[in-house]
Amino acid sequence: MATRSSAPPTYALPPIAAPASSSGGGGSSGAGRGLTEGDRASVAGFRLELARSGRPTRAELLRGCVRLNEVTPSDRRTALTGAMKSWARQYEVETPGIVRATDVRITLSSRDELFADVALYAPADGRCAEVADRLTGPRLQGPPTVVIGVAETDRGRDLSDRIDALREGGVTEFVLAGARGGLQWFRLDDDPLRPGRGGGYLKSAALPGLWLPEAVLAPDPSKVDVVAAVRAGCGTLDHALFVNGLCNGTGRKAR
Repeated sequence: MATRSSAPPTYALPPIAAPASSSGGGGSSGAGRGLTEGDRASVAGFRLELARSGRPTRAELLRGCVRLNEVTPSDRRTALTGAMKSWARQYEVETPGIVRATDVRITLSSRDELFADVALYAPADGRCAEVADRLTGPRLQGPPTVVIGVAETDRGRDLSDRIDALREGGVTEFVLAGARGGLQWFRLDDDPLRPGRGGGYLKSAALPGLWLPEAVLAPDPSKVDVVAAVRAGCGTLDHALFVNGLCNGTGRKAR
């Protein structure tokens, strides 16, 4: 088995060409090479070409390799994505100090800028922040506490690389829901506290009260009451203490 290199890849995408004429001032730069699935690049090169190509926001750079993610999602995947976004939105409502971002790319290193359907983070801890990128629009810089992804399957070809990138980038938990069935919830740091289950819920260890009903993997996720699950989780003493710590800057914080 070949050994995976840990060295950042060489800058492979060429810089955007200089404009043919600078008369009149301003003007946009010339066309670049464009993005192709499997290209090797740095985050800087990826962003430049992404801005020029007008690619959809799902495009990403994983371990220095371009992934365009252009497959049209199935109806069930669309419904499952909607359910997961509603779930995270309710947690943001119930948890002052936690912010939700959707359909967002997250810069984790010089070779990893990953797409997430949803991310949850605490701006006050200084680990993750939204930045206004003039080339490609808003993105997150640094690791969110929880990253949530929805795919056709929860065991995709890039799963091991994705987990490595998220772990090395400092993300605490990763939730991957598959439209064909299956859900994996990973704790990525060395904390012994793991995501758990009970009473029909899957429960975050990093964000107290973030409870997900196991029924979300039912044939029609849109009929599953994810809001009630979050309200139940956020009615616990553990969640109250967590929010108190976030608001006062003391005690247990998102990690």
